[in-house]
Amino acid sequence: MSSPPRGLDAAGRHHTRGFTLLELVVTMVLIAVLAGLASIAVTNGGYRQARSEIEQLFRVLRLMSDEAVLSGEEFGVVVDDASYRLLRLDPQREDWVPLEASFVRERTLPPRLHMTLRQDGTAPARPAGATGYAVGAPAIVLRASGEISPFELEFRLDGADESPGGIGSDGSGTLRLR
Repeated sequence: MSSPPRGLDAAGRHHTRGFTLLELVVTMVLIAVLAGLASIAVTNGGYRQARSEIEQLFRVLRLMSDEAVLSGEEFGVVVDDASYRLLRLDPQREDWVPLEASFVRERTLPPRLHMTLRQDGTAPARPAGATGYAVGAPAIVLRASGEISPFELEFRLDGADESPGGIGSDGSGTLRLR
């Protein structure tokens, strides 16, 4: 006995094979679960990257504070919404000059990470639409005496419910990482 031609059953009727409803539902559930896991991984990755950036700035500030004490020089930090730059007080020029070492040059934060500088509990006034660094002395000063000007840097990550952390000083010379 020979088998019927492909696409026909034993009675000669056309027979098309398709997916059952159960197979379609299981496939859709698997796709939804994988999409959810991918979303969580991307969100956590952004949070981890933000936390890494905050910790890196904290380490740089500690290093520059130690350098200020050891060298007798004063250093400063100018902060923008999405970047920061370290400066050194040049005693001959009596002016702040950018540091040129590779690890302390101007640093731009990742696209979704922003920071707000607060001193005395308030954010510094900036004109609407202002970008770039403020002219004049830096907002955060690391003194040769070991003192650090009081400040709070609060970080926020676009799309996140909570802050990934912050850095602060009460003015005594101790830096805090949250």
